[in-house]
Amino acid sequence: MNLQPATRERIARSWFPVLRDFELAPGGYQAKIVVRDHNSGKIGTVIHEFEVPDLSLFRSSTPVISDSLQPDPEKKTTPRPALVVNRSFPAGAMVYASFEVYGAAKEKPTGMPRVTAGYVVRRPDGTVLVSVAPTRINPTSLGKLSRIIGTRLPAEALGDLELVFSLKDEVSGKTLEVREPFTVTPAASAAASSGP
Repeated sequence: MNLQPATRERIARSWFPVLRDFELAPGGYQAKIVVRDHNSGKIGTVIHEFEVPDLSLFRSSTPVISDSLQPDPEKKTTPRPALVVNRSFPAGAMVYASFEVYGAAKEKPTGMPRVTAGYVVRRPDGTVLVSVAPTRINPTSLGKLSRIIGTRLPAEALGDLELVFSLKDEVSGKTLEVREPFTVTPAASAAASSGP
């Protein structure tokens, strides 16, 4: 990649996301990503196994968790968390997450879904560090459901944590819990290890 110095500096902080969309039938899959450094000839690879759920089920996308937002100089869209591979964030940082909800039942009078979502940040032993009560996700005019949250990590929140979303389809009564693990490091060591 031929990069301008400013772009190279930004990528050194946030890495370089590569996005690809695939339409897959329900079932189990394995994605294998291979990259090669043209200069050194070194090759890197990662394998990720995942499940595509039945599209008729009440479900959510995998939450995107980040400590930075995608740049939008013209401020035309709602800021979204920047896609990053890193799952370690410095203590006291602002952490953002976004997800979409699918398969919710529709109310008869309006034809719109009615889903509530809340979340907690907790330790593996169940100790809750941050708690936000469920509120309704307002659907778009087409009935799309998405939410973006932001929470500041407490200074004492070090180590392995998980962000747990609790979703409820208020029409059908179905519930869903989505867990995303991440790690909080002391601010100084997180800054020192932030490169790719």
